[in-house]
Amino acid sequence: MKIKTLLTTMFIVFFTTVTFAQEVLVILAGSKSGSSAQRNNIYAEVLKEQGYKVKLTKNMQNDLAIDMYYNAKGPATLVWIDMLAGKFDVEYSADEFMGIEYSVPLFMCQINADADKGTGITAIQRNAPKNIIADLGYKNQVPYASSTKVLNAALAGEVDFAYTSQSGKKKLGELGKSCEAIPGLNYNAYTIAKNVDVAEFRKSVRAVIESPQMKSWQEGRGYTNANASWDYDKDHAFVRKAMITWANARGN
Repeated sequence: MKIKTLLTTMFIVFFTTVTFAQEVLVILAGSKSGSSAQRNNIYAEVLKEQGYKVKLTKNMQNDLAIDMYYNAKGPATLVWIDMLAGKFDVEYSADEFMGIEYSVPLFMCQINADADKGTGITAIQRNAPKNIIADLGYKNQVPYASSTKVLNAALAGEVDFAYTSQSGKKKLGELGKSCEAIPGLNYNAYTIAKNVDVAEFRKSVRAVIESPQMKSWQEGRGYTNANASWDYDKDHAFVRKAMITWANARGN
């Protein structure tokens, strides 16, 4: 009886582990250490805590990440931002939408108090909405490869104005620099996934977004997920509308 009971227990444990430990590919787009990498590391950590067998890729360019997502044969997830619309577009169905991760207000900060908007050097991220920034009077725009490089140039005083998010505004504000919100413009981070049980994986993604690790990361940057209602149709429509805004604003 003891041997039979032991074998039954081993079978149950083995079957449960195999069934629950679903493998999922987490695709890392962007730099090795930027916000995308930090977010993906949290996804990998929390999904592992939930029992998933996670394969986190090395970082890659956005277009390669999109191709890997399209070509994935098994469960795969991709964290993305709507501000890339019109530059790097990802096609996905409503069922692939897993939720809004956070929303970020955007700002223009004045670094040189004596500079003029029309002639001063304005540092922008290369994916910035050039038309909207130009409409605010910032005509001499110089693109940088990342938001980190924009902020570093601003902190070093190499530019007169800088386009930045809440976290950049906070650091520049500590140096006494003034910033103004760009009216009606923010960007939203969201998550998509394919080849998954939609209802179950949405629960898993929400657990990641609401985890202490992600909350701490967001709060450290002044980010919020206030736009997430968890009505997936409503939130998906919100992101799609924002994508159109970004695509129209990009001017390239």
